[in-house]
Amino acid sequence: MGFFCAKFFVMMKLQITLLLLSWLSISPGRDEITGVWLTQDKESRIQISKTSQSFTGNVIWLLHPRDTRGKPLLDGHNPVASKRSGPIIGLEVLTVTPDKDTYTGRIYDAKTGKTYNATLTVNGNKLEIRVHVGLIRYKEIWTRVS
Repeated sequence: MGFFCAKFFVMMKLQITLLLLSWLSISPGRDEITGVWLTQDKESRIQISKTSQSFTGNVIWLLHPRDTRGKPLLDGHNPVASKRSGPIIGLEVLTVTPDKDTYTGRIYDAKTGKTYNATLTVNGNKLEIRVHVGLIRYKEIWTRVS
């Protein structure tokens, strides 16, 4: 009876371990989204970093970082008036959390001042961003640069 119990518990541990490993293999890699991404229009680079429970994306580079007067571009369309004088470079534009095989959260469009619900999927060096606006869906592909 003792041999049977010991063997049973070893088998149970093995099954639980295999179940956990299979679950982890279908979840997004905890840090696979981190890095620097070039937006589809190639006008900006977004640094995605891990925070305590989520991932945030900040603008770190712009193709055209200055306005026509030579001054740094500002977040002039932000719905919060006090933030309109803040620069675009350094601006947090993305906050997402892992959700099964994707990341879900919100993305801010500084060109319009609007924030949208988004679903992100990493596929190698590509980041697919799906934005939902009512019944309409938009898709954009970013490319990892580092």
